[in-house]
Amino acid sequence: NGNDNGNDNGNDNGNRNNEILCTVAPGRVNLIGEHTDYTGGFVFPMAIEFSTVCVGKGSIVRNSNSNAVSVSKVISANAKGSRVISFDSSSVEMMTPLSRQDTDSWSNYVAGVVQQYMKELSKCGCSISLEIAICGDVPLGSGLSSSASLEVAVATFIEKVIEKSNSDLNLNLNLKLGGMKETALRCQAAENEFCGAPCGIMDQYVSVTANKGSAIMIDCRSLEYQTISMGDTDTTSNPSDVDDGKPVFLICNSNVKHSIGGGEYPIRVTQCADATKHFRSIHGDGVVSLRDVSLAMVAAATKKGSSSSTDDADDDADVTLRRAKHVVAENERTQKAALALANGNWAAFG
Repeated sequence: NGNDNGNDNGNDNGNRNNEILCTVAPGRVNLIGEHTDYTGGFVFPMAIEFSTVCVGKGSIVRNSNSNAVSVSKVISANAKGSRVISFDSSSVEMMTPLSRQDTDSWSNYVAGVVQQYMKELSKCGCSISLEIAICGDVPLGSGLSSSASLEVAVATFIEKVIEKSNSDLNLNLNLKLGGMKETALRCQAAENEFCGAPCGIMDQYVSVTANKGSAIMIDCRSLEYQTISMGDTDTTSNPSDVDDGKPVFLICNSNVKHSIGGGEYPIRVTQCADATKHFRSIHGDGVVSLRDVSLAMVAAATKKGSSSSTDDADDDADVTLRRAKHVVAENERTQKAALALANGNWAAFG
């Protein structure tokens, strides 16, 4: 999970703005629960050892100080010849994302997180100034959540800067910090609003909450989660099984690139939203998300639709119902999978 490590290089007057900070946050792999986080369902991911690290310094700036300058600077230590990217962090309004075609667009994930904290800092008459070097070994575009890893590492860094400024400068900033739920939600909002990627909460939440040796069962509606460790091999269902230890998860990089902000993902998000509206129109406002839809409801809607004539509209309706069926069934599978893992029933887990 997101951690920090500070080395106090402050001067004698107690101002520790020059203190070097280091934060880290992991990537993740999702064991089961696809397209269920943004539909209010269940997901079952776990963190991996690949991670993103932020090293640098930062300070909170009082906007009443006419000599203060709030500029944030970031650089990637991964790429040769990478340059320092600067952006104005003096106000929420001054921060705008770079085009996705821009070679420096990766910095949107940093600026987006900064903007989320600036929304609160500006209410206190403050802004933030950062200097961060970033490196990581989460393969980019591989489905292991390199963006969420970056966001959570940056958020943890910012929270440490705010925490120290509160203590050292008596700013009395009334921010709810240190709460894993709040951190994950800010990072998700950064990706949704600033980066234009319609992701759910899973990636950011597991990066914040993960523990070594365990997977995380997340209820994406309530944001409650359960840490689940592998159980010992269950031989009761098949006595011929040999309890020769716990299996391992092997993660393979296919080198196929994908982006939450582009491709099929946003289309699937829209289709699932359409499915939610469809069932709400039939069953009322009790259908807040596909979490509230049952397989019986999907079956009834499918049966009704199959009796109508076939045209483009019916084809779209068929896709919508198939998306709903997947999500509803996936929620059931995810809950069963978590139980199977905890009980060491590897055959049932799959």
